[in-house]
Amino acid sequence: MSSQYSYDESGLLAGYFALTFLFLVLVPLTISLLRPSRTSSVPAYPYPRGSPRPRPARAALPSKKALLVLLGWAAFAALAYRVKNTKVDRKLYDPFEILGIAASATEREIKKHYRKLSLKFHPDKVKLAVNQTREMADDYFVSLTKAYKALTDEQTRLNYELYGHPDGKQDFSMGVAIPKWVVESKNNIWVLGVYGLLFGAGLPYVVGKWWYSTRSLTKDRVLNSTASTFFRNLAENATFFELIELLGAADEFAKTAGARKGALPEVEKDVKAKLNEEYGHQWVPKGQLDKPHSRRATTLLYAHILRLPLSSDLKSELSHLLPLALHTSRSLLSIALAHNWLPTSLLVSSLQAHLLQATLPKDAAVYAVHGVPKETARRAGSAKRIAKMDEEERRAALRVGQSGGVNEEDYAGVRDVVQRMAAVEVVDASFSVIGEKVVTPGAIVQFKTKLRLVPNRFTEPTPAAAEKAAPAITEKVDSATNGDVPEKPASSSTPAEKEERSTYAYTPYYPEDRASTYLVLLGDAKMQKIIVQPTWTTDLPLQRHALDTRAREVTIQFQAPPQPGLYTFRAIAKSETDGSEAFKEIKLRVEPPSAAGAEDEEDEISDPEEDTLAGQMAQLRGGSVKPAKRGDDSDDSDDDTSGTDDDQQGGDDSSDSDSD
Repeated sequence: MSSQYSYDESGLLAGYFALTFLFLVLVPLTISLLRPSRTSSVPAYPYPRGSPRPRPARAALPSKKALLVLLGWAAFAALAYRVKNTKVDRKLYDPFEILGIAASATEREIKKHYRKLSLKFHPDKVKLAVNQTREMADDYFVSLTKAYKALTDEQTRLNYELYGHPDGKQDFSMGVAIPKWVVESKNNIWVLGVYGLLFGAGLPYVVGKWWYSTRSLTKDRVLNSTASTFFRNLAENATFFELIELLGAADEFAKTAGARKGALPEVEKDVKAKLNEEYGHQWVPKGQLDKPHSRRATTLLYAHILRLPLSSDLKSELSHLLPLALHTSRSLLSIALAHNWLPTSLLVSSLQAHLLQATLPKDAAVYAVHGVPKETARRAGSAKRIAKMDEEERRAALRVGQSGGVNEEDYAGVRDVVQRMAAVEVVDASFSVIGEKVVTPGAIVQFKTKLRLVPNRFTEPTPAAAEKAAPAITEKVDSATNGDVPEKPASSSTPAEKEERSTYAYTPYYPEDRASTYLVLLGDAKMQKIIVQPTWTTDLPLQRHALDTRAREVTIQFQAPPQPGLYTFRAIAKSETDGSEAFKEIKLRVEPPSAAGAEDEEDEISDPEEDTLAGQMAQLRGGSVKPAKRGDDSDDSDDDTSGTDDDQQGGDDSSDSDSD
């Protein structure tokens, strides 16, 4: 037996290989394109007629990626059709077919039929047909003899049954999934040239481009030159305007289409005049912030948050610049977090919200609603106050139909948006150490906080709903929480409740839908430092009524301070999309290491008392028991709570910022 290699003349093996490769690549890509967004099923806010509406976040997907997937499936269909219609000669050895008899023939019938054939096709008796040679006649008679022996001779039949051929094991061919012309000598130069281009030039180019592009970016996917500029110029006491101007100096803006056109002197003049007139800020570009692309980007960012009128070309350029600005602002936040600057980190987070809402820090939150003039928003007060007004009072506060107020046709949409606006709330915060009752120096502490969204206005439950909800809450308070109102886990919410989670933020002045994100961290308000690096969360439950206790728990681990004592921290939740902020003061008591040992001694299993059933059984076995207690002595109950000493009560611990 020998083996040999054969090349794919028909292209069948290469077709199967290509189909397998395309299938493994196209299926994940198609799933990623068709998978619905987790937060896009229910719109968060209504966009009334006439109000600008951001385009869906997935509207930009049918571009290069979608086109490549479509072309890939087209190639897959063409290859599948070709493979299906390729004819391959894979004839199995069949002695019955060679002899020309039925497979049900008996051995006697086989012998009789073979004798007839041998008389006719024996080399000594055969008459050669037209175009038939002696060798062809001999080969045919040999094939008849082998077929006959495969059905009658014991050894030959055994070979046929085991190996499918009367001669036993046959040579097998291993097919190579490339056409034969690839290895033919006349094509060597062309094949080697293609291989040289692909692996000698193409592969090093792709790898080198990937390597240098990776080295030029930070972990936040921001250019190293941009991060260097931010690092040298970001100060702990930076103001909002300084952050805007520093953000405009990002080198990413130098690659935009409009960067080559240089500064915008007319728009820049209007921006400087408005900043000086309304906010008393003097914008004087200098140093690294005075590059042409930096001045242009900063001018457009200021024009956006000041809501200055722009031409259609500049609006189109701004729609591409804003997502890039939000992306590069992550580097600013990373630098502030690396320095543990609490106020600066929160201000950078607010910067992202103001870019989304096209507002400034001193603007009222209701000014983010399209159709509400700036002066009317300032006089009307907070969005929560407006939402809780009765209809007549609300119309008067918004000056509906009056000069400088909300237009009559816009009022219904403004009212719906204001009532649905929600602020993040810190429901609870605590510290604990797994397996321990006290927190000791250097222990790994779990900081747990529960968050939810509280709308400006929600419908109170009906008496039947209140009566149904009250017993469940009371039972959990008495049996599990020592008087604290518990929160239902997010996973236990009903389908109707899940639909009311936070989804996309209300961003009529931003070009794309933006999912709501929240920054959660632990800080020291006195030291103005960040104690625990933050985490980000999304999809917070929206409180539907006063008895709705659902909340999402966020857990962060950190190492306890090295010295025993009482530490006061602040649990902070900050929205990066609407600017709302909430915090809760919380205290961490760090006990000396000896306190942990004392707790362990108290937890040891003691001997039963002599007047109990367990004590009597122990006495019968000869074991030791404790004498029964006499008089009015009673055991002091141990406090099994964590090492948290929170001296704040009720809702006084939380504070919500309305970005006013």
